[in-house]
Amino acid sequence: MLRNDPRNIWAANGVGAILAHKGYINEARDVFAQVREATADFSDVWLNIAHIYVEQRQYVSAVQMVRETFPGNLVRIFHFFLFNFAFYSTRTV
Repeated sequence: MLRNDPRNIWAANGVGAILAHKGYINEARDVFAQVREATADFSDVWLNIAHIYVEQRQYVSAVQMVRETFPGNLVRIFHFFLFNFAFYSTRTV
């Protein structure tokens, strides 16, 4: 998608979100990585990668991603992890 038109970061990010939602976590991570390589100025992809890290139980990496997204904004960082805790605590295994 990005090979054809590097400006398709929104579409590629959306494809990654759909893949993640459908349970294709590794594939979603790969799409998000391509978006991140295309531009560093797209904070949505950083948060999506953080969500992937949470899904993979790589919490330290998730914290680093969120800190990159919201440098110095502890309230936003707290809200991110509060949301994830609430979401994952309601899921059945």
